Amino acid sequence: MKIAFDLIFTFILSLIGWLIFVPLSICYPKKKNRIVFIGSYKGFFSGNIKYLYIYVKGESHIEKNDVYFFTEDPALFNLLRKMGEPVVFFPSIKGLRILLSSFIAIVDQMEWVKNGKFHLLFGSKKVQLWHGIGFKKIELMNIQSEIFQKRNWVIKLLTKIYRLIEGRYPQYDLVVSTSEFYSQNVFSKVFKFKALINAGYPRNDIFFKNNIVWPSLVSVNCDMECIEIIKEYCLKNKKIIIYMPTFRDRDKNILESDAWDFKRFNNYCEKNNIVMVIKEHPHPFFKKKKIVYSNIIYYNSTRDIYPLLPYTDLLITDYSSIYMDYLLLNKPIIFFPYDYQDYITNNREIQFDYDWITPGIKCLSQKELEHEIYQILMLNKDHYKEKRAEIKNIAFKYHDGKSAERIWDAIQDRYLNDPKTT
Repeated sequence: MKIAFDLIFTFILSLIGWLIFVPLSICYPKKKNRIVFIGSYKGFFSGNIKYLYIYVKGESHIEKNDVYFFTEDPALFNLLRKMGEPVVFFPSIKGLRILLSSFIAIVDQMEWVKNGKFHLLFGSKKVQLWHGIGFKKIELMNIQSEIFQKRNWVIKLLTKIYRLIEGRYPQYDLVVSTSEFYSQNVFSKVFKFKALINAGYPRNDIFFKNNIVWPSLVSVNCDMECIEIIKEYCLKNKKIIIYMPTFRDRDKNILESDAWDFKRFNNYCEKNNIVMVIKEHPHPFFKKKKIVYSNIIYYNSTRDIYPLLPYTDLLITDYSSIYMDYLLLNKPIIFFPYDYQDYITNNREIQFDYDWITPGIKCLSQKELEHEIYQILMLNKDHYKEKRAEIKNIAFKYHDGKSAERIWDAIQDRYLNDPKTT
C-alpha cells in the first residue's frame, strides 16, 4: 500500500514538475557562479559529493562562487549550518529559488531527481560523479524496476513511464569515470551525456593524504567513535578486518543468514588478535541488526566509511563495488559470495565475469573464510597481489589522490571560465 501511495504521489508531483517547474527552469535567469551539491538518498554528506565539496571549500573556491550543499536531513542541516557551511534544507521556498537559479548541479547518484529537483534543475548544467564501479548493471542497463521485475508487462511498462516522468534518466553535461575501460564498457552505455572524463573518485583522495590533518568537515557524518576505537586497536597491533556486504533487493538481512555464526567468529578473532568491523550498506530499506561482540564492532551503516579504510588490513565483501576503491590501498581482499546464484537471479544482473573482475579468493563458507584470513593475516600468504594490480590499473587511470582537483578543473574550464557557456 505504501509503495502504491508513493508511486501515485511521485507521479502527480512529476506532472506538476513538467507543467510548471520545467518551463520556470528554462525561463528563470541563472547565476553563472551558482553551484549546488546534492548528496545521495536524502542528502547524505558522504561519498564523492562530500569530498569534492571539501576540496572546493579547502581551495577557497566557495568564496569565488555561490555554492550550496542541499540536504533533506534536518540533523545534518543543523550541524552544517552551525559549522557555517552554506547548507540548504529541501524542500523549502529558499531551496526552490536556489535550484531554479543554479547554473550547475553536482550529484553522485540517481535519487537527486526526486521531489521535483529534476524539474527545477531542468535548465541547469548537470554533473554526475556517480558512486561506484564494479560489475553490476546500472541505470539504462538495468532500466527495469527491481521492485516489479517479476511482475507482468503492464506493470513494467507503467514503471518505465513513471521513471521517465520522474526524470530518472536525464542528460548530463558531464559524467565522471575512473578509466577508459569503465568509460567504454559502462558509463557510455548507462548515461546520456554530452561529455565524459576519466578523473577518478574524490572519496578516494583521502587514501593518499593520511599524514595530513583532516579538515573538520571530513569528520562530519563519520562514525568517529568507531574510528577512534580502531585507531587504538591499531596501536595495540591488532589486525583489523572490515566486512562490507552489499544489500539485497529482497530486503534479506545478511547478518541473520546461515552463512555466519558470529559467536564462533568472535572466538576466532579473539584467538588470533583480530578485530572485525561490520559496515552494512546504507540502503534505507535494509533492516539493520547490530552484531556486537568483544572483537566485532558495528560501524553506523549510514556513515562515511572512507576515513576508516586506511586503518584496516583486509576487506571482506561479496558484490559491493567498495572493493574497487580498496584496491587503491594495495591491501588484500576476500570475497564471500555464499549466495551468488540467488543474488544474480533475484537481485542484480552482472555484466562482467565475476571470477575475473574480483581479484581475491572466493569463500563459500565461514570455515573457508577463517582459513583464508589466517593464511593472509597470520602467515602473510597473499597470492593475489598481481591480480589486484591488474584490476586496479584497469579500473583507475590515476592513483594519485588528485581526483577532486581534476574534476573541479574540468568544471571550471568547461563552464565557469568559458565566456561562451551560458
